[in-house]
Amino acid sequence: MRKQLKAILIIIPILIAAAVTLTFVLPYFKQPTQPTPSNKGVVRIYVNSTISSSISTEIDQYKQDIINQNYTV
Repeated sequence: MRKQLKAILIIIPILIAAAVTLTFVLPYFKQPTQPTPSNKGVVRIYVNSTISSSISTEIDQYKQDIINQNYTV
């Protein structure tokens, strides 16, 4: 009976420690979910003010391309 009690007193803390460790470790191994078309994210476009007027057509085209891929600009 004493051997069983010792075994239980040793095994229970080990199981508790394993459960606590897995609670914090397992989320790091979770596969990332693919974004849905309506929830891809935000793209910010930064342009130097000294050249923005000369490339405004290209900026507008890039912005539209991003919007067409369901991102928010």
